[in-house]
Amino acid sequence: MEKMSAKRWHYTIIASMVLLTSIGSYLYILKLEKRQQRAARQDALTQLGNLVRLEEDVNYLQLVKRKPYTIILLNLLEFKNINNWAGYESGNQILMEVGKRLSVGIVEKHTTYRIGGGEFAVLFPGTRTREQAEEITANLCGLIQRPFESEYHETVRLKVYAGIRNAVVNSKDKAAQIIHDVVFACQEARHLTTAPYAYFTDELGQLDSERKLFVKELSEALNRGEFKLVYQPIFSFQEDRFVSFESLLRWDSGEFGLVSPIEFIPLLEESGMILEVGDWIIQEAALQVSKWRSEGFPELYVTVNVSVKQLLDESFLSRVQDILLETKASPDSLVFEITESVVVEDSEKALATVTKLNDLGISTALDDFGTGYSSLAILSLLPFQYLKVDRTFLDDLDSADSQAASVLRGIVSIASGLSQLTIMEGVETKEQLDLLKEIGADRIQGYYFSKPVPPNQAFELL
Repeated sequence: MEKMSAKRWHYTIIASMVLLTSIGSYLYILKLEKRQQRAARQDALTQLGNLVRLEEDVNYLQLVKRKPYTIILLNLLEFKNINNWAGYESGNQILMEVGKRLSVGIVEKHTTYRIGGGEFAVLFPGTRTREQAEEITANLCGLIQRPFESEYHETVRLKVYAGIRNAVVNSKDKAAQIIHDVVFACQEARHLTTAPYAYFTDELGQLDSERKLFVKELSEALNRGEFKLVYQPIFSFQEDRFVSFESLLRWDSGEFGLVSPIEFIPLLEESGMILEVGDWIIQEAALQVSKWRSEGFPELYVTVNVSVKQLLDESFLSRVQDILLETKASPDSLVFEITESVVVEDSEKALATVTKLNDLGISTALDDFGTGYSSLAILSLLPFQYLKVDRTFLDDLDSADSQAASVLRGIVSIASGLSQLTIMEGVETKEQLDLLKEIGADRIQGYYFSKPVPPNQAFELL
């Protein structure tokens, strides 16, 4: 009995230890799960709720509490530029300060979220009129527009635009749709001049539906064969003839008819479709210039507009090489036109890619020169062979003694010193042509010679 009693106590102690260990492990796992769930719903930098938390809170108000609410989305305009020139530490410091201002700067009950790089959302429970929601939004924008001081004691001022969405009780829209609506309103606010915010209305909802249809048709345009290239000639003063063409994309939609490039090219870039469509453009241009060269114009080349997203894509160079092999086009028959915004995105990668393109035999041109703040710096940073001068310089070119003429002489002189050929865009009159020839421009492009035309008409111009 004594032995049995001792064993019973022994096994009881073991069982108790096993039970306690199991309970401890279970509680520890619960604690870890809660911590992971909290992390999945929290922005690591600002400790504010993230997009997941916002969707949960919206669903709670709408489906459980069944109460009206207002969502305001605020987007810091071109915030990534601050990271580029001030550094990521300063950028992070500013983001934390923005979150703090939005959290404590408004008296009304609300919750603040950081849902993206420079995107914040504020959720207000309760009923509000449009005027009240817009007043709150104006105050939030004012909080963000107040100057910030970076860690290096530099004053930083942010621009912000916002979208507003009031949600009512019994709405059938889910949280994802509500948030999509306020994001769309925020995007539309970028185009407004009266205020930095837009209120989501039925009219905006209709516009959103039309935009979705537009994007859907655009996504299928390449497979349907609705894209085509047109070509605008470039004239050389020295050779007194057309020496090249700029290839330009056009979309003849079965649903919308002929669509302006201003309307669809930004959507191609935003959606990422520009990578596939861009490859098609390069391939079509390569095939066309090869055909023209075989028909008696061996020195002709074609310029192709290459977006920042294309140029900085990891596989861009290999895809270009594949296109050259497939089309059997000579590398010197292509010139890639690049805007200076590529340097703002990633100057080191841009330099490496442009250099490798030159090594392949493909020349490069800086497009729209003079429209940005950093053009002169870019000229010495990237190895371009051509400099395309924006048409805005021609607006005031009325005489050889005008300020515009003096500026253009300086540009021509700088380009010549860098062994770059200048191409003046937007030439429409004989007077502009004569003045540019006197100034010393190398090449001319514009409606004076021809608008962009299909390949057969371009060949007739040759």
